[in-house]
Amino acid sequence: QQITTRHVLDEARHIAHAQAMLTDKIATISAWQRKCLQILAQRIFTQFVDVFYYPPPNLYQLAGLSHQTNWSHLARTNIHRKNFIRQCVSTPIKTLDQNGVYLHF
Repeated sequence: QQITTRHVLDEARHIAHAQAMLTDKIATISAWQRKCLQILAQRIFTQFVDVFYYPPPNLYQLAGLSHQTNWSHLARTNIHRKNFIRQCVSTPIKTLDQNGVYLHF
């Protein structure tokens, strides 16, 4: 239990450092650079969510789920899954929003 606690604290420290660095760096860029960053970050964010939270259809089949059901479509349209994803990505989105880089999900 102590190892887990230390690991969580160490990861929290890394996240806090990354957030502070991001805030410091974004404060030094121009408006057009911030806009470019926003476009790039949105694209990367969208791809990340798509790959990480919505696996391809064949993965559901490899997991032994029925071929007759479109599991991929069900996952993409499931409101509970969308809320879970929204909760998972809320911290980085808030950090970027606070620094003038607005992402939508």
